[in-house]
Amino acid sequence: CGVGVSWRQLDLTFHLTHRTNTAITITITTAITIAIAITIIADMTIATAIPRQHIGAALKYIAVYFGNSALFEKICAFIVKDLTWQTAPTYYAEADLYDLEKLSAAAARMCALHFPSADHDELILLKTGLFSTIIESPHLTCDSKLLSRRVADYCRAHSAELTSELLLAITPAKKMPEIAPKEALYLYERAVLYLPQEKGRGSLRQRCMDAGNPFIQTWLKRALWLDLLPCAGDITTAKNEHVIPGFTTQSNLQTAGVEAQQVL
Repeated sequence: CGVGVSWRQLDLTFHLTHRTNTAITITITTAITIAIAITIIADMTIATAIPRQHIGAALKYIAVYFGNSALFEKICAFIVKDLTWQTAPTYYAEADLYDLEKLSAAAARMCALHFPSADHDELILLKTGLFSTIIESPHLTCDSKLLSRRVADYCRAHSAELTSELLLAITPAKKMPEIAPKEALYLYERAVLYLPQEKGRGSLRQRCMDAGNPFIQTWLKRALWLDLLPCAGDITTAKNEHVIPGFTTQSNLQTAGVEAQQVL
């Protein structure tokens, strides 16, 4: 990427190569204020280290902003060829950043269709609204247990942003009827904290209890029966004659949870 700037004119030259190794060269010369130029240059001067999908979305935004139809046509043609399941998560994030609705919808659909193969690290970086849109998509194709693992990893990465609404949105029973045994304990604890009113068949807690890990099933069922979890009532009212050592307080419950994860 080459960048040249004067007080009244911005010259940008981009050499983009998409996955088929077909390259295009784009040169922009446009009247521009220095404030806008500085903003664009700050993003573009390190373009040699930026994935092409970052530049592609930015160029589409620039084309729309300045009404440059020639640039718009070129970059759209490039993105159509370059948008794959490998690049979709980054395009999705960039489209949201630049408010490119059509590109966002196309990238989200691609992410949903190829969710198991999509870059896990890139998916985790998505905003909560973008990630939940993928999970709620009718195009989502993913094994239930694998989905539960991906969702658990996302929850860990975004623990500070986790809410009851988000947890409900990304753990739907129809798409995640089965929970991976190794994630059952973690997701159960999230359900206790954020979904205290969700109970019965199909609830996240019940699906975690049905995950098939005997260790988790045993202590979760006994703890719930003894009213030792916050959602079941005041822990001080637990039946003392049946108290299970290590499960009498929420902090001990969390400690036991960590120990259980180490056993799995």
